[in-house]
Amino acid sequence: MSIELHVLMSDSKVPNRDQWQHAISEAGFDLTLDATFQPQVNTGFVVTRYKGMRTGFEFDLFPASDILDTYQEMASRAGELDVSANFRFGGDTNELVAAVIAASVLAQITGGVLFDPQDGTMVEGEGALALANRTIRDLAK
Repeated sequence: MSIELHVLMSDSKVPNRDQWQHAISEAGFDLTLDATFQPQVNTGFVVTRYKGMRTGFEFDLFPASDILDTYQEMASRAGELDVSANFRFGGDTNELVAAVIAASVLAQITGGVLFDPQDGTMVEGEGALALANRTIRDLAK
């Protein structure tokens, strides 16, 4: 089973790998994005390292309208946000953590909205970072 997360944001705010990595590190997360990762053009598996262990998630960008057509409850929060960063992963907890950290930081640095369609959660800014920290804490129990 594949699990998805989506970050709706403005296309003009999509960071490059180094900007995103810097924000991940600044937020205090032990996650490293592969040095060859190019967020603007990537369409597949992104290798990451979480606490030194190899893991990752599938990532791509496409028009926000594609997500809004499927998840209409997002429409009221989307406003002028025109692109969706999409994260997919399996049941592996390290993949889950890597995707949640990356998505949360992306939402925070772009002013985007993180949407978890599994439970309908929608968070922005510091709320997105809190979600990542809560996920890590809950999995450590």
